[in-house]
Amino acid sequence: MKRAIVTGASGFIGGHFCQRLRNAGVQVETLSPQLSDDWHEVLEGAEVCFHLGGLAHDRAGSDQVVAVNALQTQKLFVACMEAGVERFVWLSSIKVLGDVAPEALLVEAPYDPHGVYAQSKMQGERELFAAMNQLATPDRLAIVRPPLVYGPGVKANFASMLRWCMSGVPLPLGSARAGRAWLSIDNLVSFLQQVATRDLHGQSLWHVRDDEQTSVAEILRALAEIADRPMRLLPLPKSWAMKSAELLGRSSTAQRLFEPLLVDVSQSKTLLGWQPEESQAEGLAKVVRWYQSQR
Repeated sequence: MKRAIVTGASGFIGGHFCQRLRNAGVQVETLSPQLSDDWHEVLEGAEVCFHLGGLAHDRAGSDQVVAVNALQTQKLFVACMEAGVERFVWLSSIKVLGDVAPEALLVEAPYDPHGVYAQSKMQGERELFAAMNQLATPDRLAIVRPPLVYGPGVKANFASMLRWCMSGVPLPLGSARAGRAWLSIDNLVSFLQQVATRDLHGQSLWHVRDDEQTSVAEILRALAEIADRPMRLLPLPKSWAMKSAELLGRSSTAQRLFEPLLVDVSQSKTLLGWQPEESQAEGLAKVVRWYQSQR
């Protein structure tokens, strides 16, 4: 890969990924698909387009989220195919399959999105498949579904977990022991590089995660130990926590803390030959060092 297009380059994932590509000697061209529909000139001669940009979560109105995450994605894919781009890699989300999974989610699991963001990603996948079938380009599309991504510069939910750990305040999360999928930023960017250049064997959907599927309580304890901070997790019964969250209108948050979310990555390892380049412990240590350096 000599020249790549990247959207979302200013974001958490995009920033890490662009640096990774440049370190590998790849010429990176950044693109803001929301600004224009005339992309032909910048796409010409690119081997891969990594579409990492979009609207996160449900901050904007539902129409705007769908327009950016689904409709704009389909338009960019078609433009890439018309410009001769060899592969289009789009960052979807494991949330299209739901927030709870006691059995490891396969790529062919049925859709079960909750919330505007997940629904827009599901619609984006469907728009891409429809365009792919019309253009007969099955080997040029890779849709990647990551779980929660963490690493230096992380924001949102994982940043909140870091703040909890550093505060030393006792947390009612001792019963948050269900295994969940996580993904370090370095493991994600290594996967994106691989899925862009390897034979896809006719597959368009790909799952990726750390090797370890760890509970929220285990993650919090690990972060606190790395940071050399005290961590007291109070054993509040899960049923109480879930009921309290429901009364406060935070059921979805409680699910992400207490319920399992297991993800199958056997296809990625078998067909692509991919392996995480770092352990979860190594990834957590990096994010703790970054967080401490900001204080």
